[in-house]
Amino acid sequence: MKKLIFIIYLMFSSQIALAQITVVVPYSVGGAFDSMARKFAKFVETKMNEQVTIENVSGAGGLIGLKKILSIPNSVAITSNSIYHMVKDNQLTLSDYQQISLLTENPYFLAVAETSGITCESLRNKNKNYFIGTSGPNSASSFPAEMVIEKHSNFTEVPYKGQSQALIDLFGKNIHTVFVTGESALRPDIVLLTNTSNHTFRGIPSWSKCLGIDKKYMGQFLMVTRVSSDSVFVSKMKKLADDFVKDPETIEYFKINGFIHSVNLK
Repeated sequence: MKKLIFIIYLMFSSQIALAQITVVVPYSVGGAFDSMARKFAKFVETKMNEQVTIENVSGAGGLIGLKKILSIPNSVAITSNSIYHMVKDNQLTLSDYQQISLLTENPYFLAVAETSGITCESLRNKNKNYFIGTSGPNSASSFPAEMVIEKHSNFTEVPYKGQSQALIDLFGKNIHTVFVTGESALRPDIVLLTNTSNHTFRGIPSWSKCLGIDKKYMGQFLMVTRVSSDSVFVSKMKKLADDFVKDPETIEYFKINGFIHSVNLK
């Protein structure tokens, strides 16, 4: 009888363990955040021999998903810099969340028109005012613009409805600089002065070297959890996240998909 009870206890305990990790994706299925979540979940399952549940909770630019993890104990979310804007707009409280790990950096580049003659040195000239074009209020490119403005008061953000419109005004000389990423960063008619990581990438200096900004731009993938989560769970997830970003398969994945991995920047 005691043996039977022990077997039932083990079965029940394993069911609890299998259900203890939930990864919330505040965006729709199939996107970059969803791909990151599924790759991380698979890594955790392999390492811990535990089932990881993924919930896609899209809407309101990620806000609904971030609110969702407040009601799920010991859950994590794969999200972006938007959390800082939501906190700033008083839609969420920063004390409800805790950053666990930067899973990957995807820097933006501060670009100028090729014919502008603007350099990092001229950007540091406090006697001249500069307008920075971004993809819109609370966009991923708006966050680094705010960090530039915080450091250099002679900069002003000009939000657009997308990166393309900002580039049109850059060449029309209505703005001086613009934050770009993706294929726009490969245009031959622009010069990339700096990137928003703390590393030099493909010869493009970090913004600490160009603009004296020491803060890290956290990229598009950030894992957060409730501060009230069990400390053992938080420690475990930190260790898993550290192992994940250093795993050779993870690094190769980001190379193939064009992302810039934080531990692989030279």
